Amino acid sequence: MTFIKKIGKKGHRWKGEKAKYQAKHKWIRINWGKAAKCEHCNEKNKKRYEWANISGNYIRNKKDWIQLCQSCHKKYDKKRYTIPIRLQKIY
Repeated sequence: MTFIKKIGKKGHRWKGEKAKYQAKHKWIRINWGKAAKCEHCNEKNKKRYEWANISGNYIRNKKDWIQLCQSCHKKYDKKRYTIPIRLQKIY
């Protein structure tokens, strides 16, 4: 007997938008790949790039995410959590 592993929406453990932080980041890496550039400073030669969530809602919509280098991601998160989102620009 063979078993077929059901992943994504067909899997019995699928939680959709109720999934936790780590699960959503894993889903993003699997479906969109690793971040490969910084969309803020346009660097392509840094050691590490990360997917950063724009809205804070962590939805699975590529328009709600941006690729940033680690340095810009830290600055973005610091600004996002210290200034109300509706009053800020990305930078």
